[in-house]
Amino acid sequence: MVSIMKFSGIFFIFATVFLLFSCSNNLNEQISFTKEERLESVIKNHIAKYDIKTSFSVGICSKDFNLYKNYGYTSMSSKNNNDENTLHFVYSITKSMTSIVILSLIENELISYEDTIEKFFPTLLEDYSLNKNYLNMDATVYELLTHTSGISDYTENYNLFMKNVFLSKDWDPFLLLNYLEHVKQNRGQFVYSSANFLILGKIAENVMNKSLSELFKELIFTP
Repeated sequence: MVSIMKFSGIFFIFATVFLLFSCSNNLNEQISFTKEERLESVIKNHIAKYDIKTSFSVGICSKDFNLYKNYGYTSMSSKNNNDENTLHFVYSITKSMTSIVILSLIENELISYEDTIEKFFPTLLEDYSLNKNYLNMDATVYELLTHTSGISDYTENYNLFMKNVFLSKDWDPFLLLNYLEHVKQNRGQFVYSSANFLILGKIAENVMNKSLSELFKELIFTP
């Protein structure tokens, strides 16, 4: 009888652990699903609350939870859906990636540090009705990389965010140079500016005849 009781006790413990383990796995699955469902609700509420009309993407990656979803349109004029191939405006994160692309072009001797803006875009000022007092056309690739081109930052112009040029037509990054509002400084003077990397990105596209998003994929994301 004692041995039977011992066996029964061991079996009971084993059964209990097994049931707890099974319930734990089911609970984890439910929690994982609930996280995604709840996150989806938060995102949609945020989009509705702020009446977001343009692209909106969410990416989360952790040990036991992954989510990547896209919402909205790439522009109000084209109504193209935002998807995994859409190039997003993610602020200065792109400076690191654009630097990798440019340094790769230099390494492969497709461009050099001494090349100037004018070499790649000799009619830039005329094509975009830009004021020559705002752009150092003889600024070099090296100066653009190191923020010593003397060109100011277009993001300092508040009108950029009020007029929202991104919604009006198919977007050309060079249009942002129309929002430069500070006269150019002497080359060699440090001025942190997103305009430098906008121009570097266009140089890369010009040389490789590919979009910057394609170059990011080829040189960074895929490897």
